[in-house]
Amino acid sequence: MDRLKKVIEQYGRWAILSDFTERIEASMNTDFSICIENAKALLESIGKEICHCNKVILGKDPNFHEVLKNAFVALGYSKSSLVNQISGSMANIAKQIGELRNQIGATSHGRPLEELKERNNRVDELTRDFLIDSTVIIACFLIRAFENENPRGSSTEDIKDLYKDNNDSTA
Repeated sequence: MDRLKKVIEQYGRWAILSDFTERIEASMNTDFSICIENAKALLESIGKEICHCNKVILGKDPNFHEVLKNAFVALGYSKSSLVNQISGSMANIAKQIGELRNQIGATSHGRPLEELKERNNRVDELTRDFLIDSTVIIACFLIRAFENENPRGSSTEDIKDLYKDNNDSTA
């Protein structure tokens, strides 16, 4: 998670995602279902932001897998590129994270009491580590790829754009 925290810190526009990383870390060993719910939400937020910024329309109610696949497309990877092939695999891993979230999430669907008690025992420690590490890799890649194509600089034009978007400014 430290790697993702550094990427978020490096690119300030993503600072709000720190809420997710804190919740993931806080629940990793105590309630993995909450951890995985936040991992899914983190990846989905990144994907939606990339699509939004690159004007890729997701439709009324896109599923998690569609959001991530479209985020990679929004980053400009052609269907035949090696990155696109790898991104498809990454999106599939993320899809599995979403499906696991649906299976064990305490808040994703109502559950009988016995199932709520046992939900965290469905995922062993090695799998937990793999899922969180996969989340970090996918999130870092998406953020860094987006930032490489959409850097925020301190040019005069960037500063003018900030003032233009602020209704209270007199510039």
